[in-house]
Amino acid sequence: IDESKGGDGIVARKRDVANLDALKKLTKATVAYTPASPSEFLLKATMSHFDIKGLRKKGGLSHLETDGAEAAYDALLSNKAQVAVLWEPYLTKALSRKEMTSLLSSKDTAKLIVDVLVVSREFAKKSPEVVKSLLSHYFRTLKYYRQNQDKLIAEIKSKTSLPTAQVKAMLGGVQFVHLHSNALDWFGVGAPGQEAGHDLFASLEAAMDILRTAGDFESFPFPGDNPLALLNRRFVDDLFKNGVMINPSKSSAKKIAFAPLDDQAWLSLVEVGTLKVEPITFQSGTSKLSELGESQVKKAAQHLSHYPHFRVLVKGHTGLGGDQNANKVLSLERAQAVREVMVKAIAIDPHRIKAFGYGSAAPLERLPGESERAYKYRLPRVELLLVSDVL
Repeated sequence: IDESKGGDGIVARKRDVANLDALKKLTKATVAYTPASPSEFLLKATMSHFDIKGLRKKGGLSHLETDGAEAAYDALLSNKAQVAVLWEPYLTKALSRKEMTSLLSSKDTAKLIVDVLVVSREFAKKSPEVVKSLLSHYFRTLKYYRQNQDKLIAEIKSKTSLPTAQVKAMLGGVQFVHLHSNALDWFGVGAPGQEAGHDLFASLEAAMDILRTAGDFESFPFPGDNPLALLNRRFVDDLFKNGVMINPSKSSAKKIAFAPLDDQAWLSLVEVGTLKVEPITFQSGTSKLSELGESQVKKAAQHLSHYPHFRVLVKGHTGLGGDQNANKVLSLERAQAVREVMVKAIAIDPHRIKAFGYGSAAPLERLPGESERAYKYRLPRVELLLVSDVL
């Protein structure tokens, strides 16, 4: 769902504890935190990674367990604790006071504190459409608030009574993970032309290492000693490849409609990958497709039919020589010619495909040992980049 990027942190009075090394040397102090929460996990990670033995429950420091970040914040202000682990909005409140300092914040970490949506295996097997519908609504809501952050800020202000500046600081501490990143980065769902990551797997392993160091586990408690057995990527995989729909069972047969976008909106879309296309040839010095070039465009259009939910950027490029302005015009005209054939060849929605001309501004990298002639031959080209609305 999201990664904490500043939403959680360890705070202390400057006069008591200036930094983590000072915390390591303390023999008497009280640390306030909420047990069984990201706060306790952040403490354990700090203990493990910075070798602060006093943070162990049976270490040298006193542990004050509180019911929520507000109580830990109150303990810090009343000096019942010299150190407190907080989450928003109390982290921002604490750090707005001159006498307080941040010892460690999740802003300085990566893939350490992550919120994950969990479903029972039995329910996922029995009611897969419910799970898919929930995720569809969630990703659409996430997109809505990303595009209308003023409304999200207003809602949070009404719930917390915080001023706008603190709400913005609070939102800045959370990095919500949209559908594209869930698929490509966290669950390892591949896309054309892009290498998939397995960040969720890596986070699971890192968390287990921390918990084992803290004494919570003696060994990895994964089914079959395999962390991947805890991951079910089929729902994210399906939504990513087939699109997010509010009523999947009723909408799957409907033709997808693409809303018109301006140039800025087109360029803000997430890149999925460049489709493999045979070189598209034109009549020399013109934007008129050769007979072979038109054939290659139609072949590429058929490949596109397998990816109906992605938009298409047709990117025209020229060689390095000649007038730059003329190159840009020619590259745009060639990209437009390719787009026109594609619209006619598979009746692609005109709002789904956009032509851009880059001239000689984005040359390819020269391959090791590649001759000058071969390199120059590759530069004039038209690329088909699949792009996605960020859900």
